[in-house]
Amino acid sequence: MYLKAKEFKNLTMLLIIKTTNHIFGAYCDKMINIKEEKLYYGSNESFIFQIEPNPKPYYSSGLNNNHLFVDQSYFQIGSDSPAIYLNTELKGKTFSSETYNSLPLNEADPDDFNACSFDALEVEIYTLSYI
Repeated sequence: MYLKAKEFKNLTMLLIIKTTNHIFGAYCDKMINIKEEKLYYGSNESFIFQIEPNPKPYYSSGLNNNHLFVDQSYFQIGSDSPAIYLNTELKGKTFSSETYNSLPLNEADPDDFNACSFDALEVEIYTLSYI
C-alpha cells in the first residue's frame, strides 16, 4: 500500500476502510508519505467520517495539528488515541480522538480497548488532484 501511495506524493487522499459491519474513512489534505523525520503532518482541512451504519463526519477540533503519521509498519490519523490506526497487515484500531473530537468509528465502547480493534476487509485509497 505504501509503495503504491508513494507515486502520488503531493496529492490529497480519500481513504475508505471496510470491515464486517462498518465503512469509515478519512480525507487527508496530504498523501501517505514515509518521512525521514517522525512528525505528524496535514492540516485542519483533514477530517474523518463514518459511512455505515450511521453516516457522520468528524472535522478537526483545532486542539492539535496531529492529523497524519506514517511509519514503515503503520499509519495513523489523529494523535494519542488515533481515530484510525492501520498496520501493513490491515489490522487496525479506532479510538475516540482529540484531533477530531470523535468516537470510535466502529461504534465500539471507547473504554473497551479490544472492541476498538478491527480487521480491514478492504482498503481503498483515492487520490484527488486540483485542476
